[in-house]
Order: sequence, then C-alpha cells, then structure tokens
Amino acid sequence: MSERRSSVRLAAAVSSIFSVPAIATGAGLAIALAAAPLAQAQETTSQFSGFVIGVDGQPIEGAVVSVQHLPSGTMATSTTGASGQFAVTGLRVGGPFRVSTKAEGMQDVVVEDLYTQIGQRTSVTFVALP
Repeated sequence: MSERRSSVRLAAAVSSIFSVPAIATGAGLAIALAAAPLAQAQETTSQFSGFVIGVDGQPIEGAVVSVQHLPSGTMATSTTGASGQFAVTGLRVGGPFRVSTKAEGMQDVVVEDLYTQIGQRTSVTFVALP
C-alpha cells in the first residue's frame, strides 16, 4: 500500500511541475532569456557619414576624412571610395567633434563644433577647393 501512495505522490508532483501555470512561467522565462541579447545589442555609439566632392560636384576618391572627439582627443578616419562617400562609425556620443578632410591637390576642409546623438548618423558633405 505504501508503494501505491508513493507513486500517487510522485504522479501529483510531476503533474504540478507540468501544470499550466508552471509551463506559462517556464515559457515566460524562456522568452525573457531569449530577449536579453536583444536588449544588450542596443546601439551606444554614433557615426558621421557623407561625401567629399569638388566644386564641380564630382566625387573625390581617396580623400581622408578624420574625426576628432575634442574632449578626449580620440581620432577615427575613413577614406572615400569612388563615389566620394565615407563613414566613420563607433564614435562617442555627444561632442564636440572636429571633422576634416584632406585630398591630393585640394585644400583641407575643417568643420568644428559638430555634435552627435546616440544611434544616429550625422551627415556631412565636404566641398573641396583646388
């Protein structure tokens, strides 16, 4: 008789583990754990992107764009492609920044006092003079 009571208690314990509230709690926990990496993947940096063009509107390939975060002095650079486009990513949020460009045969162009926002791209178009 005691074996029968043990098996009934075991069956009751198993059924309570797999009851609807327990399954719902387990599913909720699984969803929360699955969503955790998404919450951690939120953007915490900013970026500058844009173009370097000549006064004739043509893109300038090979121009070096430098971005300096003035409070910290950190620098990042990018080189324009055939379309004259550049992108400097992974920057600190805020500013001020100094963004400059150098291209062979062109005058240097400098823009100061630029600010960024978290997760946003700040666009800058440079017109380089010969």
